[in-house]
Amino acid sequence: MRCLRCSPGSLTLDDFTCIKCPQNCKVCIQSDPGIQCTVCNEGYAIKDGKCSPCGEYCKTCTFDHNGKSICISCPVKYALEKGVCKPCPSFCNICHWDIFTERLKCRVCQNKFTVNQNGACEPCSAHCYSCRDNFFCNGCEDGYSVSSNKRYCFQCPHKCKSCSPDIQDVMKCTQCNDGFIPVSGQKLCIKCPPLCTACHFNGKETMCDDCKEYYVNNLAGKCVRCPSNCDICSWGGNSPKCRLCAKGYSINRDDMTCIKCPFNCKKCIKSNNKGICLPSECFEGFGYDDESGVCVLCGTGCLHCKIQGIHKECIICKSEYSLTETGSCIPCVSNCKVCDSKGLCLKDMCEEGKTLDHSEKVCQVCSKLNEHCNKCVIINFLNKLTEICLECESGYLLNGLKTDCLPCSGLDINCEKCSLNDEKTAVERCLSCGSGRSIKSDGKGCYSCSDINCLTCTENNFCLNCKPRFTISAAGICLQCSVGNCANCLKESYQTQCSLCKDTFTKSDDGTKCTSCTPDCEQCSFVDEGKTAGSCHQCSTGFAIDKVNDVFCYACNLINENCIECEDREKKCRTCKSGFVTSLDGLQCISCQTHVTENCLKCSNSNTNGVCDECVKGFTLSVDKKTCINCGKIPNCEECDLANELNEVKCFKCSTSYSPSVTKAECLSCNSACLSCIFTNTGTECNQCQKGYILKPDKSGCLECPPSCSKCRAANNFQAHCIRFECAPGYGLSDNEFGCSPCQLNCQRCMKTIFGESICIKCSNGFTLSPDSKQCFECPPSCVNCVLRGTETFCIATGCKVGYMTKSDGTCGSCGTSCEKCFSTRDGSFECSKCFSKFTFDSNRNCLPCPFNCKTCEWDSIEFRTLCKTCEDGFTYSVADNKCFKCVSPCLTCYKTGTETFCKTCKLGYFLNQHSKTCLPCQNGCVQCSSVSGNTFGSKCIKCIKGFLLINGQCTAIAIFAVKVWISLAVHQPDVQLDMDGNVLTIFVINALKIVIHASKIKLDCLPAQNVWLDKERRMKFVQPVHQIVTNANFQEMTWCAINVNKVFT
Repeated sequence: MRCLRCSPGSLTLDDFTCIKCPQNCKVCIQSDPGIQCTVCNEGYAIKDGKCSPCGEYCKTCTFDHNGKSICISCPVKYALEKGVCKPCPSFCNICHWDIFTERLKCRVCQNKFTVNQNGACEPCSAHCYSCRDNFFCNGCEDGYSVSSNKRYCFQCPHKCKSCSPDIQDVMKCTQCNDGFIPVSGQKLCIKCPPLCTACHFNGKETMCDDCKEYYVNNLAGKCVRCPSNCDICSWGGNSPKCRLCAKGYSINRDDMTCIKCPFNCKKCIKSNNKGICLPSECFEGFGYDDESGVCVLCGTGCLHCKIQGIHKECIICKSEYSLTETGSCIPCVSNCKVCDSKGLCLKDMCEEGKTLDHSEKVCQVCSKLNEHCNKCVIINFLNKLTEICLECESGYLLNGLKTDCLPCSGLDINCEKCSLNDEKTAVERCLSCGSGRSIKSDGKGCYSCSDINCLTCTENNFCLNCKPRFTISAAGICLQCSVGNCANCLKESYQTQCSLCKDTFTKSDDGTKCTSCTPDCEQCSFVDEGKTAGSCHQCSTGFAIDKVNDVFCYACNLINENCIECEDREKKCRTCKSGFVTSLDGLQCISCQTHVTENCLKCSNSNTNGVCDECVKGFTLSVDKKTCINCGKIPNCEECDLANELNEVKCFKCSTSYSPSVTKAECLSCNSACLSCIFTNTGTECNQCQKGYILKPDKSGCLECPPSCSKCRAANNFQAHCIRFECAPGYGLSDNEFGCSPCQLNCQRCMKTIFGESICIKCSNGFTLSPDSKQCFECPPSCVNCVLRGTETFCIATGCKVGYMTKSDGTCGSCGTSCEKCFSTRDGSFECSKCFSKFTFDSNRNCLPCPFNCKTCEWDSIEFRTLCKTCEDGFTYSVADNKCFKCVSPCLTCYKTGTETFCKTCKLGYFLNQHSKTCLPCQNGCVQCSSVSGNTFGSKCIKCIKGFLLINGQCTAIAIFAVKVWISLAVHQPDVQLDMDGNVLTIFVINALKIVIHASKIKLDCLPAQNVWLDKERRMKFVQPVHQIVTNANFQEMTWCAINVNKVFT
């Protein structure tokens, strides 16, 4: 094999082999003295025949006769100053040395800055992306537009992507966000109807143009659901036609709907009203059986296989498995991803914190060469096995020799990401700082803004971006907007006018007021003085605009308690909760279980009747889609499918340790300790074993792993060898006896040598490991992650507990009262960056408590008090009073209008009266109920308390009774009639699908054993597939499990 072209930094020799160029050399040649460099890497130049560093920040250089570096060019954001590269002024991209003023001047500033007459970069006005002389703005950030005088950037209306000012600088939307359209004659965007991604207004109503996934435009401006199990459809004639079905379904060309493919089949064709799998379309881990026409499970670790009669041959194995010559897959050694046909590791792909031992070809734990090393490797250096680090943990960088992980916090305690110097011996620049801090222009540390209302600023504390409700003054200070509920204002008029109100508030024409919209309205027009309400344009989710006056929003659940989306002004339901379908007139949400059949999860409507589209888990759909058939007819069956046109079922997923039979509709038990198996014509094949066991080579069963072994492999069908011994936390494995014994104090994981010495691998939280791995040293108080230097421990930058911060001496200092996170300032003191829940900052960055019963709040620097934003559950906020008023019990959430408080949702055991907006108690025995449409005081129960049974929305008390079977032995009968009786003194056997108790007309489904209420303590034993019920008088020779009075035994 000859190399025709070597990789960059290498030289092709005469014998067509490659040799690496000298260190830091880009291009080299072969000469009489040896290999000589002709071109060095960036930042290096040839000196004495070698590539030597140019010096700090220098891109290209040369060396004079005295060996002194003379810089020729600098990298971006640096300029030459008397042969040395110096950093440009702050926020400058390109600068030069001015020989007249003898200082660096900027030519091109970063975005949001402009060059002033002194050659420095000054910020543009707030939200201006690009500006020029005299600070005229050329372009604003997204969601903002340049004012008519080109001096400011005004925020666009709510949900507006781009806008333009009129003569009075009132912003009108020109393009809305996706899913929104501008209102004609208005300066706002309203949301498209539900299910729409794009729409238009035809002068009368909003029409959909494009629909969300799984929906299609019906050409009348409405979005209609695609057929069941269809991903992409189109409109054809008068109904949606499927173009792409979901995984496991294929298109029925007769009506362009989706038919279900057989189990574990991706694509199929229709034949005799059912799906037939295509041979090449089985899911991963399954192969096509030509004889049965179904997808059969491949062997353990096999990704793709082929079935030939009773023989399975694997073609491709899964990751961490290897293909043998016999066509089976064997597991790789512990933690190995790629291995040979014997399972030995070929490639170093060990998990984090482990390395490949090439002599043993297994993954071993990295030693404590450096406790911050995540990945290491063992190499043979000078005939000595040496471990080097390949990757350090977050916040650390690997040095050039790969022997140490250098902390970014060594440069600045708040530095989270950093870069090394050219020699890779020390941390040189900080690349990312902690929350609330920015990088210094020279990259040597971090700084924070002194103004608590400023989000970003320059190093001299000139604010560039303020928090909402604040604007930037000419001096770079954040000024609070004076108008209440204002989100944005201008510095010239911040005390009198608002340019944009908060959500659910609207601005007056002169900008002097922000008025609240009506309850549940997200966008509205201004309410003039003297009027009680204005026009609502967009309601909250679950609400729609009332047709009476366009002022208020009505709740969709007023139409029906199960309605979640409804039409504006129409009082019709568009979408119901899962398990319900909208009636054709849109006035009702009909339960799939009553409209079609019990246990129906999803259904659809038609002009004649409903059909079920999907059953709940444990049931399968009948041929006519009118019934959900119980998979529990087959004991231990969890999921099933139709076997034929007679609605007979076959099981394709059984309970753990069971597998479907090949010949019969039943689930057969796997061998002992086998979790998953398959049955073939030749016997049982185990695929997965319980924890602590390993699969036998012939897959006939499982072998138990040796004691203290967390992973083993089978040597043969009779013996298992351990490949990874592991002990519980706080214990270590002994090399000589493979037993577990306690680690040293405060050590979480250790190992024991053949001499009985304990080597700690990982210490408990709040402790760090000594260099000899024999002792765990306690971290400073309030520190959970620290390092050891000499005999003292020092907390790392992110190692302190919540509410504490690392100090310069490596200890943890308190952030202050009610402060969750903080950072250190230039003078070494701490400044809070985040308060605890239910606290907020004041002007001096102190954490003050929110008002009573308030969940979140903010500081008002004008009134010098905290203003509530959201209340705790069971309370509602009043803007006028700045208080959280308690909802009237038993309201869970409520709203306040004037002096009255109305309920929105109720506590368990109550339902909302839609007329009075009060909570009324559910009926006796009911713990959860809902209101009945058209009945002011009526309720329908959803869940009963213990001792009551739910029947047609009512809770019926369960009578205590005993039952006696009419037929003493009923075999395979559709149901068994039971009478109420006194004592039952004889055994009786039931093998029926349902039990009907005539006295109370209660029907109980059997899953898979019958649920029976008993009057006294009875004892019951289940024998598949027959269920036996006996009294106390007949249990002498049987093993029983007892049930108590008023308990359902399943």
